Amino acid sequence: MILPTFNEVDNIEMLVAEIDRVLSGYKLKEIIIVDDNSSDGTLEKISALCISNSLLKLISNPERNGLGKSIGLGLKLAVGDLIAVMDSDFTHRPIELTAMIGAAHSYDFVNGSRFCSGGSMASKNHYLASLVFNWVIRLILQTRIRDNLGGYWVMNSNAKKFLVYDKIFFGYGDYYFRLIHYIQANKLSIVEVPAKYESRKFGESKSNFFKLFFSYLFQTLVFRKNLSKNS
Repeated sequence: MILPTFNEVDNIEMLVAEIDRVLSGYKLKEIIIVDDNSSDGTLEKISALCISNSLLKLISNPERNGLGKSIGLGLKLAVGDLIAVMDSDFTHRPIELTAMIGAAHSYDFVNGSRFCSGGSMASKNHYLASLVFNWVIRLILQTRIRDNLGGYWVMNSNAKKFLVYDKIFFGYGDYYFRLIHYIQANKLSIVEVPAKYESRKFGESKSNFFKLFFSYLFQTLVFRKNLSKNS
């Protein structure tokens, strides 16, 4: 389990406990927390948790590298047969890990999707706006899945060898559509399972939807251009 954190002091302890509870049936597991130079005490909280919880492994970025690089770093260090990634603010529900891990025994990549049957978001306005933008991404990049920005996923370790880290893991949530592209380009099997995205439990959101919209659109077009040059 890879958890990227940035200023999640009020969420991380409860999240670790909930993940541990949901995955209690798995004897061999680890939780890699990659902290991106938090300033609210998150790092100190995780360090204290590591003393009493042998499942935890802490990686601290000395400089703020962003979400994409944090996930890439955790992925490089993960040694499990199955690797899961989720947000650390309870936007992604740990209870859905069971179904996603189950699907990962049959598929290379499992995408926790808001937009397949059974998926949803707490905010209807955010849901509709994200749905429309996903249509844009699918049109530009010709992806075959419905949720290209969710960031809740499980992958088997065999798929790691097909990933080009410096071309995928940078930026913010835009890393995810690049990851999806490389999964599909290497003909790895992928399945979407429904996920219900909640509002964050504690703390302030670090995303501005309209700012992210234009940033992601720009990154989508840049990525499409680079793919065309390399084809």
